[in-house]
Amino acid sequence: MKSTKIFAVIILLLVNANLLFAQGINFENLSFQQAKDKAKSEKKLIFIDVYTEWCGPCKMMSSEIFTDAQVGKYFNSSFINLKIDAEKGEGIEVAKEYQVNAFPTMLIMDSEGKVYKTLVGSRSVQRLLDDTKDVPILLKYGGIDKMKEQFLAGKNETEFLLDLNNQLTARDPLKEKIAVQYLLSADKQDLVSEDEDLLKLNNSMINQLSQFYPNVYNRLLGFISEKYKATGKFSNAYSMMVIFSIEASMGKIIERNIQSNNLNGLNEAIQYKNSFKAATNGKLDGDLNISSGRNLFFASDKFIKYKFLQVHDVERKDFRNKIIPYIDSLTQVVSMDSLKRRNVITESMAERMQKNHLLAENVLTRYTRKNDLTVEQLFNWTRYFWKISDNSKETKNKVGQWLSYAFQLNPLNANLVRRSIPILLKTDNKDIAVQMLKDCITFYNYSNTFNKAQISDFNILLEEINLNKI
Repeated sequence: MKSTKIFAVIILLLVNANLLFAQGINFENLSFQQAKDKAKSEKKLIFIDVYTEWCGPCKMMSSEIFTDAQVGKYFNSSFINLKIDAEKGEGIEVAKEYQVNAFPTMLIMDSEGKVYKTLVGSRSVQRLLDDTKDVPILLKYGGIDKMKEQFLAGKNETEFLLDLNNQLTARDPLKEKIAVQYLLSADKQDLVSEDEDLLKLNNSMINQLSQFYPNVYNRLLGFISEKYKATGKFSNAYSMMVIFSIEASMGKIIERNIQSNNLNGLNEAIQYKNSFKAATNGKLDGDLNISSGRNLFFASDKFIKYKFLQVHDVERKDFRNKIIPYIDSLTQVVSMDSLKRRNVITESMAERMQKNHLLAENVLTRYTRKNDLTVEQLFNWTRYFWKISDNSKETKNKVGQWLSYAFQLNPLNANLVRRSIPILLKTDNKDIAVQMLKDCITFYNYSNTFNKAQISDFNILLEEINLNKI
């Protein structure tokens, strides 16, 4: 009989516990000091909903969010929960002490009253859970400020680094330092792992690097080289999440060194690029195919060097002597005639495109997403070449040939056309300018999705050129 009663009591307690969680957050009838005392004895944090009677969002949180079973389960097990009216009783002092001036404001603090997190405004169930899930981590280390202090003092265990990294905003400068430390201290097996979570983690850390750290990148190169020698290939996931992340990161570093006139850094990055390509059996894209989606990591050393010379206007004579055979060699890789044939839209295709706007978009936008860095650089080289050269017929012919070739690489680059026309007219290449405008207008006319105002502007420009008004 006695055992039966004990069993019944246990069942009752379990039922009551389930009901407690099912009904949402259990806000306790305690004073602020009582809540702190209870939090201290139970080693929990305090969750305070600071509200007012007239606050609509506060009422919504109370009726729809705090009553959610999932929210109740998490908050009842993690916090001492308290509701405080900011305009009544001790709530007035609490609101003043913690500078609460918008409602609802939700405070998460320890038993000493130190705030770990402040949430202002209403939110959904999922957002409330997401915004508070990291609180146990903050409690574990004593808050974000102490975590930063510990990191700067040399604490570098992987678990700690990841916990701190997850607490920081995307633009926090400390994230890059954390990424460097992680990539230097992480186990080799973690850095070459095919595990999905580790791939995402390593991808994230590599993407946080903004400059070339030789010790970090060479460590990665060593591990990756060993992995390739052992397997002879990389999985698609590893190629995208790790290999391409390093390539993309280094491409940005190359660009940054060019723009900042850091020649030593640029040469160091180029050397690493070549070593990485050799170790991973990687291929360059070919200098006619450099796009922003792939970046300068996939360009040749010449492409990068000549861009540096042009950007900083140095070694003019050397640039001029070398850029002519270089660009001429590019135009031989795919001839102008081949590009023109590729760009022809047949009558049957045009008819189908006019009836099917989706087809038109697919056909035409293939030009706008390809070769954008190559086309831009061809224009920059040509404009710079014209600037530093004499006004000879040879110079004018090269300007016309190169700008025409750049246009055929991407006949829907309106910005290229707009900037090329004045140069073509000043170098006695009126025929090329006129044909460029006509071809661009023709391409644009096949799709209703492109800017009609742009077509109108080009038509006006074409008319003015033909009337010798420009």
